[in-house]
Amino acid sequence: MTVTVLHPDATELRFATLRRERQGTTLLNAGSFPFPDQTIHPHAAGPQAARPADLAETFAQAARRSGARRFVLVLPDAWMKTFLMEGDQLPRRAQEVRDRVAWHLKKSFLLKPEEIRFAWTRPAGADRLLVTFTLDRFLTLVEEVFERQRLRLGAVVSSFWTLYHALPREGRWGLLVLEEGLWTLGAFDGEHLLQFRQRLIPPGGPAPVMEEVHRTFAMTDAPPERLVVYQQPALLPLEDGGLPGEVLAPTLRGRIRAEASHLPQFWNPEGEIYVGGLHVLP
Repeated sequence: MTVTVLHPDATELRFATLRRERQGTTLLNAGSFPFPDQTIHPHAAGPQAARPADLAETFAQAARRSGARRFVLVLPDAWMKTFLMEGDQLPRRAQEVRDRVAWHLKKSFLLKPEEIRFAWTRPAGADRLLVTFTLDRFLTLVEEVFERQRLRLGAVVSSFWTLYHALPREGRWGLLVLEEGLWTLGAFDGEHLLQFRQRLIPPGGPAPVMEEVHRTFAMTDAPPERLVVYQQPALLPLEDGGLPGEVLAPTLRGRIRAEASHLPQFWNPEGEIYVGGLHVLP
């Protein structure tokens, strides 16, 4: 199985094409394509394509250069945010949940429901919704590129949840991801979500953030050394090493199970690629 991971930011689109086989994983191709100036503008709800034609052409170039037909899109956390909705009055039926989440997003960002793409899940044993969202127009533009070339975009996932799948999920532990302007903290007991925070980083940098991070993580009774910290962009090496450069997500380790995640995902039901970047069915 060959798959290409695409990882954009405001200035460039990076890609890594990997082949997964029974005996291991091989990096086939990697590179980057710069976006022309002012191609992407930031928005509180996700990226805006100020120059749609340039955005589409950059993605098309990366797709052609990769030589693959299956793709995963890994977005920065600031482009694809996650939050918790809590309360004992949360609805249970899917349409009612969709309406509640859409209302919440409309109230928070003053956008019409059709302008936002979102997904949710309900963590086990809790009256909570874990919601992931981004701007629909950006994703639509990217999807159209792949449709025109008859390529498959299997999943779209944020950096945090990609890294989550790359780590051993045993005991009480946490993951902190720092990227430009945003920090994301998740605390877990195995795969069970205990705490989740996503906040803007103040102008002074991440240092003032750490007090809140450690205070929140301490509430889980997990040892401080069980908090894993990554600063984006996190280009992580494959476990067996010896590869030229680094790849976008180290989710090809034997300890990662190829099964559907309980976390939010933008899911292509015909695809074989799970949320987390490189979860590929055998």
